[in-house]
Amino acid sequence: MKYYLYNEMRYFQGSKDFPGGIKPTNGTPIPPNNEPNQKWMGNEWKNVPKRQKTLDELKAIKEKEAVVFYQNIINNNLSDVADFEIQSWEVQRAELLKYRDGVNALTPYCDTLSTARGIDKSTLMDKIEVKILSGAGVQGTLHKKLDEIKACINNTELNAVVFE
Repeated sequence: MKYYLYNEMRYFQGSKDFPGGIKPTNGTPIPPNNEPNQKWMGNEWKNVPKRQKTLDELKAIKEKEAVVFYQNIINNNLSDVADFEIQSWEVQRAELLKYRDGVNALTPYCDTLSTARGIDKSTLMDKIEVKILSGAGVQGTLHKKLDEIKACINNTELNAVVFE
């Protein structure tokens, strides 16, 4: 039997095997660090079951998992895209909206891109739109899952929410 001693200064004195279960008189046995679910009951340490998480705590965990899952989808799709290109997407988006309002709208950034790539402007704008809509699809799916999580009224419903 192993006892862990606690002295008056509240520091560990260490541990020592006491033959025959003899308890030391100069300290109180305390549980080892690797057994945090123990509680002193009567004259011995007993295992105490862990507190069950509330539904709200489980929902918060599931929401974080959803955000990480869908962020990883975006990150995986961006792994081969240069940072400077990602930084230009807001400009591309703004120019796409102008272009969709009127084909003759001023879109200097996209004009330069289409010329450099050797494709016509309408083809480039279609590619930009697909890129924007694919990100919107992932974002919309995330928010749908977050709404499903918030609507859950028990653990069974919460466990039924899957990310795909």
